[in-house]
Amino acid sequence: MSGSKTWAFQGNGKQALSSEQQEIEELKAQIKWLKMDKKILKKAAAFFAIETL
Repeated sequence: MSGSKTWAFQGNGKQALSSEQQEIEELKAQIKWLKMDKKILKKAAAFFAIETL
């Protein structure tokens, strides 16, 4: 069997996350949404600034 690989219960490639790792992933997702919100609000502010001139 040397050189051959045995793949038992290969799964979907995701490991169980600890509670801290899960919290980090949730915080990263929140950061992503907040950055998108900031970008949208920045564009809206620029639009309304032009409209008031």
